[in-house]
Amino acid sequence: MQAKDKSKLVCNLLRCLFTRREMAMSSLSGKDHAKGKRVLDPKKVETIIGIVQKKYTDCERSFVRTRITQKLKDERRAFFAGSTSDENSDV
Repeated sequence: MQAKDKSKLVCNLLRCLFTRREMAMSSLSGKDHAKGKRVLDPKKVETIIGIVQKKYTDCERSFVRTRITQKLKDERRAFFAGSTSDENSDV
C-alpha cells in the first residue's frame, strides 16, 4: 500500500479494514460504549499499528492510536452531518 506519509497510511489502512459506518459508530478505547459506540476490532487495530511501525520504524504506537482516534472523529462528523443535512433541508 502506497502512502505519502505515516498519517496517510493509517487512514488508508482504516478505509481498507473498516466501512465508513463502522468508523463513525466506533471508538478506539471503548470508553464511549454508553454513547452507543462499539470498540473497533482490536486485532485489526494492532494490524494497522504493526504495518505502520514496520514501514516507519521511528513511528510511536501512540501516534498511530491518536491518528486512528482523529480519523474516527472525522468520519463521525461527516457521517452525521450527511444525515442531519438531509433532515433539515425542508426547513
